[in-house]
Amino acid sequence: MDAVGLDVVLSIEENYAQHRIGLPEGPRILLKKMIAEGRLGVKSGQGFYDYQ
Repeated sequence: MDAVGLDVVLSIEENYAQHRIGLPEGPRILLKKMIAEGRLGVKSGQGFYDYQ
């Protein structure tokens, strides 16, 4: 996910959620929190891992 970008992954997950009932909301909440903190993945230097 870090390689693609967490913002891109969230967009995909949001699309899935619109078309499928019952998907857990937890992963999307975590992604939104990380994005708000500027943790977008490799392109920002931080995501689930730190890239320095």
